Amino acid sequence: MYKRIFDQNFRFIKMKMKKSNVKKVFTVSPEVKNIKDSLNKVYIVAETRPEFKFLYSKLKRIYDLVTSTEKKAYHRNIIKNAQNEPKETWKIVNSLPCNQRDNANGFMNNE
Repeated sequence: MYKRIFDQNFRFIKMKMKKSNVKKVFTVSPEVKNIKDSLNKVYIVAETRPEFKFLYSKLKRIYDLVTSTEKKAYHRNIIKNAQNEPKETWKIVNSLPCNQRDNANGFMNNE
């Protein structure tokens, strides 16, 4: 009885999404996932044992470098395969967070 009343008042409507509304998702490789898992484990240990803080900072730099390299290659590949390269380039620039956009252009955010 309650289900029937609920269904009458709140009808299920299927909505179609335009392809442009769906964001392209950047996925990392399994090697980067392994580095991230190691980084998380070392972080937990470094919280209690100071001798692991240097290892954590070194591993964090490697992780940041690898992820930024993969993101650049991913975006480069999207632009290379696009039919309208300037339009796709601006889509990528506008999808980046503000701090990444400023750093990519070589500007410092002094706020």
